[in-house]
Amino acid sequence: MLSAQLTYGLDIDDDERLLGILQSLTVECHLSLENVARLTGLDLDDLILASRDPQKLSSDTRYAIALRASYLINAANQSRRA
Repeated sequence: MLSAQLTYGLDIDDDERLLGILQSLTVECHLSLENVARLTGLDLDDLILASRDPQKLSSDTRYAIALRASYLINAANQSRRA
């Protein structure tokens, strides 16, 4: 599994990856976008737009969302292991 992710995962477009990150938080972690906004300090409207069409956001905003949302996924994964 790791080998496949490392081999093919980097071919995924960054905007698709951002959508996947947000979907992981909402579907797998059962967080609403409102919760994500509160936990990350991000603007809810930016998160809503990112979940629909990330290209409409500036690259700086997409970057901030990706970094902070990735941190939340990591935190959720760490809590599941504990």
